[in-house]
Amino acid sequence: MRKAGSKDRLEFPIGKVLYETSNEILSVRFSPGGDRLALSANSEGILTVDLSGKVTNLTKSESANVAWRPDGAEVWFGG
Repeated sequence: MRKAGSKDRLEFPIGKVLYETSNEILSVRFSPGGDRLALSANSEGILTVDLSGKVTNLTKSESANVAWRPDGAEVWFGG
């Protein structure tokens, strides 16, 4: 994750933008299988992003922390 002007970018590998937002990205975690990332973005909620850049919004709840269940079947977050 890095700043690009007024936006936060999630890149993987470096230079390949998977997700970009004008909101702040607070937490990013790889899934146990390494094929998805969970993140928390201010005003956007909890999201997952796969390595092709497909975004899935899980909830509008804001949280500073996200974690994957050890088997990768769920994303946990605290509010």
